[in-house]
Amino acid sequence: MKEFLAAAMIAGFMGVSGAARADEDKWTEDVQGVQAAAKEMKSRLPPRMPAPGPLPLLQYERAPVHYFFLPVEGAELSGDLSRIKDDFYPEKEFRGDKFDEEKTIRIIRFHWAAPAANPHPKAEGLLHLYEPVPGDFRNARPLILVLPITGDPKNYFSRKFCGYFFKKGYRCAFLERTLPPESELPQNMAELFELPGLPPYSTETARRGLDALEQMGVLRPGEKIGVAGISLGAIDAALLALTDERVGAAALLLGGANLPKMLSEIRGVGVGSFARSREKQMQAHDWSLQDFAQEMARHTYIGDPLVYLQKIPPARRLAAERFLMINMDGDTAVPNACSDQLYEALKDGKTLPEYEKLFVPLPKKYRHVLGAFFRSPGARRKMKAHFEKFLSD
Repeated sequence: MKEFLAAAMIAGFMGVSGAARADEDKWTEDVQGVQAAAKEMKSRLPPRMPAPGPLPLLQYERAPVHYFFLPVEGAELSGDLSRIKDDFYPEKEFRGDKFDEEKTIRIIRFHWAAPAANPHPKAEGLLHLYEPVPGDFRNARPLILVLPITGDPKNYFSRKFCGYFFKKGYRCAFLERTLPPESELPQNMAELFELPGLPPYSTETARRGLDALEQMGVLRPGEKIGVAGISLGAIDAALLALTDERVGAAALLLGGANLPKMLSEIRGVGVGSFARSREKQMQAHDWSLQDFAQEMARHTYIGDPLVYLQKIPPARRLAAERFLMINMDGDTAVPNACSDQLYEALKDGKTLPEYEKLFVPLPKKYRHVLGAFFRSPGARRKMKAHFEKFLSD
């Protein structure tokens, strides 16, 4: 009897153990299946955004800038920019004011030895300088630096703005933005922000341009300037105002911050290449919009005003009240949420930027480009009043 009970217990134990092993094997297979699925999903997701690394504009070091003048007529540039002058400001645009191109416009090509923070060995820029009375510092009004939009190879907006300030007696300069044609742009949007024509490297070019103007004697040491930017140029202007002590006032037309969100939502006339590139990249990697934004955050932080505002204490940057922001209500290229975020980040206690959203009775997809076109005369007047207020002290 004892032997029977012992044999039964052993058999029962072995049966339970066999069932347990079967359950364990099934559980292991399930876990392995889940792990394999998770691994496959992880491979399709962008890596987590690391903590922001060094910011190039905060590592800026002065260096000698080499420059030379180009003739107003017939000047040539390398690459896809072969035009310097194209119907340069007919005199009628100045309503009878005397305007001698050879005496009042100087085109300056400059280059410098790129520091380690700039990956572009060919670091150069091109400035168009307007001077009502060249070399007359006693009667000269402050310099206004205009930073341009993308997709304007003839510099229409920059020329309009510089022409306006020139007519009002200001010295003015605008920086050409050098970008390859759309067919040659990187398919990966993250690589766009490695181009010298986009922030932060385009902002560094603007700073080197100011260094060149100091070396030329156009700017005196310690002199304050105004900076005006349009669209992408407004992002450059915000970065320049936050990182360069020479800026005494900034005017941002169609600007904003939070580049991952901006690139995730950008659409409309004039910015179609960004939207098409986003859709291609999302489809290629099977990303959601959130995945795409996460990937953009890993690359765009080096040129995002929000990141710089987090890094630079309020006491060490341009006061909030010295910023003027003008945006279009319902803009689909620079969403209002992105301009709102920049406004909130600039606020310093009771000190607020001047912020205005203009309405244009157009479909939303047209409001960025055509809004800038139709509203630019009023925007220029507001900018002039802003600069007069803060550059006269």
